[in-house]
Amino acid sequence: TLAGVALAISGVTLVLDVFSSGTRIDPVGVAWALGAALCAGFYFMMSDRVTADGSGLHSITLATGGLVVAATVVTLLGITGVMPLTFTANHTTVAGASVPWLVPVILLAIFPTALAYILGISGVARLRPSFASLVGLTEVLAAVLAAWLLIGERISLVQAAGGVVVLLGLALARVGHRSAMATPDAAADDELAPVPPVPSAP
Repeated sequence: TLAGVALAISGVTLVLDVFSSGTRIDPVGVAWALGAALCAGFYFMMSDRVTADGSGLHSITLATGGLVVAATVVTLLGITGVMPLTFTANHTTVAGASVPWLVPVILLAIFPTALAYILGISGVARLRPSFASLVGLTEVLAAVLAAWLLIGERISLVQAAGGVVVLLGLALARVGHRSAMATPDAAADDELAPVPPVPSAP
C-alpha cells in the first residue's frame, strides 16, 4: 500500500507539472495547501464514522455540520481580512444567458457542494478512508481533463505520463488494501470456526 501511495503522489507532482522551469513555490500557497491537507485528513477520519448501511452517523448530518463550520470559518477569515473575500449582487452569465446572482449560487451550493459532499462521504464509508483518500488524488486528473475538454488547455507529455503513474499507484494501493483487509478477516474466521468435539476415551 505504501508503495502505491508513493507512486500516486509522484504521479500527481507530474500532473501538476511542479518541476517546470516557470514554476515558483510560494510559501503562502504551501501554508494554505498544508492547511487544506489537514482539513482533508479530518474529513476522511470523520467520514469513517459514517456506516454504509445507515446504522451509524448519517452522511447528510456530517456534510451539513462540515459545511456550516467551513462557512463560519471562511466568513470570519474574510471579515478579519486574513483571506480576501469579495462578492457582488450583479447579474452574471451562465451558459450564455444573463441570470441573477442567486442562480449560480444555488447551483453551486446544491451540485458541486452539498450533493458532492454527501456522495463523497458515502463513498468513503464504502471504500474505507485509507483507500478513499488515495482515490481523492484522481481529482487532479479530473481537473486537468476538464480543463482540456472545456477550455482547450493543453496537456503535456509529462502530465499525461503523470496521470498514468497515478492510476498505477492507485491500482497497486488497491491490491495492498485488499490484502490487508483479507488477512484479519481470515484470522477472525479461524477464531469463530467451531472446534470439533474431542472423542471420549473408550
